[in-house]
Formats: sequence, structure tokens, C-alpha cells
Amino acid sequence: MRKIFVLAAPAALALAAPAAAFAAALIFTPDHANVAVGDRLDLQITLDPQNEKIFTAEAAIDFPADILEVASFSWSPSWAALSAPGYDQIDNLNGVFLKAAGYPHGTNKPTSIGVVTFKAKKAGTGAISAASGSLALNAKNSSALNPPYPSLSIVVSDAAAPAAPVETVSAAPAQPTSNTIKPSPSPSPPPAVPPLPAPVPSPAVPTMNEPSPPTNSPAALFDVSVAPATAANNFMTSAFAPAGAALIAVIFFAIARRRARHNKK
Repeated sequence: MRKIFVLAAPAALALAAPAAAFAAALIFTPDHANVAVGDRLDLQITLDPQNEKIFTAEAAIDFPADILEVASFSWSPSWAALSAPGYDQIDNLNGVFLKAAGYPHGTNKPTSIGVVTFKAKKAGTGAISAASGSLALNAKNSSALNPPYPSLSIVVSDAAAPAAPVETVSAAPAQPTSNTIKPSPSPSPPPAVPPLPAPVPSPAVPTMNEPSPPTNSPAALFDVSVAPATAANNFMTSAFAPAGAALIAVIFFAIARRRARHNKK
């Protein structure tokens, strides 16, 4: 009996392994998020059939209604939505999301179901999780989904306080200047310059020339070295002045000129 049990155990494991290997799964993207109050979060839901053809999918999601609310949902292409009670529900009061749809001809490859858009309404922490009501129906109309189900952790923080307005200080306007031109002060007169002292006459320097003969001497009267005008004056002012000064002067000038020319020759 022990040998049979030992041989039978591996066989049982081999039979159970294919069932686990072909289990379908739901995938959440992203798997965690940090947002602020007022922000929006897009959650993409993807079905991974694990090579088993799936014809119908149902996504049941629980979310923290105190900090989040569903804003919208959009189906991915090729899915035919089931818009009927019990298959299409969004409950922001209790935090319930439910959507179901069929896939014509089925899919055995990872396929996006759609995108849920959440809006953060209050600060806090929580998790968005797939509920046990989620399904992935195969050709036998049995669900291929097995636990564990995906979950997204989320942190909502208070919105950042708006920056305080910066007070701008404007410069004071420039004061208008007067157009009146103020006269510039007249320059002070330069200091008076004392008058220069009167020049002191230099003493006469005696010359080395020989003394001239008296003007009334005969040599002075007839000396040809004396200028004609001087000789005539001397002659007229001396002996011949009283009688015919004008005539004598003319004769004297004529003789003196002749002598001067003769001496030059």
C-alpha cells in the first residue's frame, strides 16, 4: 500500500499541474499610486487568459469610497458590453464597480478590458482590489480566474497650498522738475594785481667816441662829416643867421652835396 501511495502521489500532482498552469488572471496597471486631492488616476484592467480562450469577462472591483470616486470608464475595442442590471454598476457611495462584456470568437492572449478613471476627493490611504465576483468564462462557461486577485495601493495627500501672492512694490513716480532755469552765480572778480613799479632809468653809459667840436667853431661849420642839416643849422644860428638865412642855406646844401659826392669817388 505504501508503494502504491508513493507512485500515485506524483501522478496526482501531474494531473493537477495543467489546471493551475492555464489559470487566467486580471492585471491592474499601475499597482500603486500617490496622488493629491483633486487629481485623477487612470487604472487599466487587463485580462490574461494564459492560452485558454475566454469569451466573457466580468470585472468586479472594490474601492475606498471615502477617498475615491469613479469619474468614468471606457471599454477597449472588440468588447461587447452587457448593459443590464447586475452586469453594469458604479456605486460611489459603497465603493463598488462592476462591468461585464463578451469577446466575439474569444481571446487567448493578454487583452485590455478597459480603463477606470478615479478622482481623489479626500486625503487618506486605501486599496483598489478585484473582488471574488470577477469572472473569465471559457467555452465550457466556467470561470478560469483563480485567486489571488490583483490590488492597487493608493495614497491621497492634501492638495498643495497655493503659493502666497508676491506683493510687488512699485517705484514712486519721479517728481516733475521745474523748467525755470536758475541763474548761475556770477564768478567773483579776480584779485587785483598790484601795479608794476615804474622802471628805473639806467645811468647813461659814456661812449668812447671823440668829443665833437663846438657847433659854433669853423670846423663844425665846414666839416663834411657833419650831416648837412646839422651844419646848415649851425651855420644859420651862428654868424649868418641875421642876413638871408634861406638863401645861404640853399647854397650851403648845394656845396655840401657836391662835397659828399666827391668824397664818395
